Amino acid sequence: MEDRADTLTLTVSSRAELAERRSDIRTWLNLRAEGRSTDDAVLACGEAIDNALEHGSPPVSIELAFGDDSVLTIVVRDAGSWRVSAAVPPRGLGLPIMMALMDNVTVDTTDGTAIRLSRRL
Repeated sequence: MEDRADTLTLTVSSRAELAERRSDIRTWLNLRAEGRSTDDAVLACGEAIDNALEHGSPPVSIELAFGDDSVLTIVVRDAGSWRVSAAVPPRGLGLPIMMALMDNVTVDTTDGTAIRLSRRL
């Protein structure tokens, strides 16, 4: 775990690490959020990490940055490739949950898969 004042960088290799990483994320955010609720951001980040572990290729890297403008940016990245299949009905709620909780959600499949989440706290 790397923790600079404005950025937190973590790596997750398995689901066994999820609870501890979520705790690290919550602690880091709460120290910077000055009393504002971070629950939605922690939940959205957890969904992105869980999706990357389930559908991607571990290890999963997570970077959180809290800007001067009170905008939190989270990037969850893995080395897997994004797959869309019309033959398989959608079953997951991860992306809809992230979209409901955050101001902006983008998926970049240029080099692996990166989910970028942002929200003004």
